[in-house]
Amino acid sequence: KSGVNIDGFNDIDILPSNASIVASIGIDFNDKTQPASFDISFDGRQLSTPLSISCHVGELFEQKFLNEQQFNQSLAHLRGMNEITDSVNVSETQMGKLNFTSIQTKVLQCANITSVPLGSGNSTIYRFSGQTISSKALVLITIQLNIPELTVNLTINSDRLVLATMLLKEIKQTFSTMT
Repeated sequence: KSGVNIDGFNDIDILPSNASIVASIGIDFNDKTQPASFDISFDGRQLSTPLSISCHVGELFEQKFLNEQQFNQSLAHLRGMNEITDSVNVSETQMGKLNFTSIQTKVLQCANITSVPLGSGNSTIYRFSGQTISSKALVLITIQLNIPELTVNLTINSDRLVLATMLLKEIKQTFSTMT
């Protein structure tokens, strides 16, 4: 249901009392955040119970390795209507704790994407790339530290704006809750 594909498991004929059986199902959310809804039938299919499994927005992405040149070329195609931005105010202490490792950790808490190696050596700009699992739509993230103004500027470029907006909100939240 709801636009997702579910690869179920084989029927379980008998399940004795106090027993358990482990089964796996595969769910392709098709780049959507709607829950996968289905029914589990039992007692000879006479009874069923509905089940709904949600997907965290970050789980809809996978790593896409890009070098700096590829990132910039892709970025040129995803500007304008495919770009969303936001910023987070941080304290001087928080800004002092931000480096590649801490920023990468925060981004990875939100989505399975990878950092883009930079040849320019600018230590206030960090770039990350990924793609949606189903449609392979690129997601480019730029995080720029504005040290004098104590802000972290966040930009996401993607033609999947709904997902990008949700991801931006989550990334912003991870920076907002820094200690």
